Formats: sequence, structure tokens, C-alpha cells
Amino acid sequence: MNRVKAIFIAIMLLASVSSSYGASITPEKLIQSFNLRTVYSSYAQTLKMYCADYPKDFFDKKDIKVTQKSVVFESKTRYLKLEILDEDLVEMTDIIKGRSYSTKSQHPVFFDEKNKDIRTNETYIDYEIVPCVPFTEKCRRDMEED
Repeated sequence: MNRVKAIFIAIMLLASVSSSYGASITPEKLIQSFNLRTVYSSYAQTLKMYCADYPKDFFDKKDIKVTQKSVVFESKTRYLKLEILDEDLVEMTDIIKGRSYSTKSQHPVFFDEKNKDIRTNETYIDYEIVPCVPFTEKCRRDMEED
């Protein structure tokens, strides 16, 4: 009987490990915890200065549109789409409106247990200004006027 109980517990533990955060990436999780510092994008220079890491930091809630498999962040000057292609693959479309910056790329992603966010292994864009500058509503408006 103890052996059956031990096997049952082992199966339950394996099931909980396999249903990790990364295996269930959703558009809402991308909004809250897709670390933009780990991917090359039009936000690279901004990330070097500001204490902002995630899409939610750069966009007003009214500028966010969510579907079952994607999230679109669209402001007056920016367009960023994150589409879930597979449980560990995200396609990013990044456009600065009225400029020549426009990219579409695919990125393997994972949930980083230490930092509790979704990342790629592509890069890490660190702060060039220490301490970093808080990203405020004024910063968001200034980015829109840029």
C-alpha cells in the first residue's frame, strides 16, 4: 500500500512540474512578465536608462488588445505584437510608426524561476545609468512625442 501511495505522489509531483508557468504562457502573462531586456527590439535604448522591463511598463492599458493567442500594444507611435506560436515560442512584431524601424522575429521563451518572468536567451540589456530612472507616465508621453 505504501508503494502505491509513493507512486501516486511521484506521479502528482511530475504532473505539477510539467505544468509549469512556461508551459502555459498566455497573452496576459506576456503583458505582465515578458522581459523585454532579453530580446533585441526598438526598446533597447530606453531599457538602458529606465527601470522598466515588461510591456505593461511602456503602454497604457487602453493601448493593449488581447486575443486568445496574442497581445497587441499600439500607441500613437509604437506597435508591438507578441503572438504565441507554441508553448515555448513567441513571434514579435515591433514597429515604430512613421520611421523605418519594422521587425518580425521568432523567439524561444522560457519561464525564469529566479526572476519570475518570461525570457529569451537572446541577450540581456542592462542599465547604463545606475540607479536607473523610473519610467513614469511623463516618460510614456515623451516617447509618444519623439
